[in-house]
Amino acid sequence: MKIVEIPGERIGTEQELHDFLKSELDFPSYYGGNLDALWDTLMAYSSKPLTISWRNYQESEKELGKRAEKFKKLFEDVEKEMKEFSFILN
Repeated sequence: MKIVEIPGERIGTEQELHDFLKSELDFPSYYGGNLDALWDTLMAYSSKPLTISWRNYQESEKELGKRAEKFKKLFEDVEKEMKEFSFILN
């Protein structure tokens, strides 16, 4: 099982979050860096089983605003669709 911990206190922009996920999850070089691409890539290309843990989510929320909520919802939706995926907020 692969576990990726998003360091919420270090994520200041949406692009930083996409770059972090691309690096940690070994996304392909053509990863689009948007929510649609994140959904597609998690569903098709990510290693399974996979757990994403978002540490200090509140810190990311301060920096990203409503975008943080959109990422959170996407992870929750992937969790509903894929039994090998889990999402944890810390």
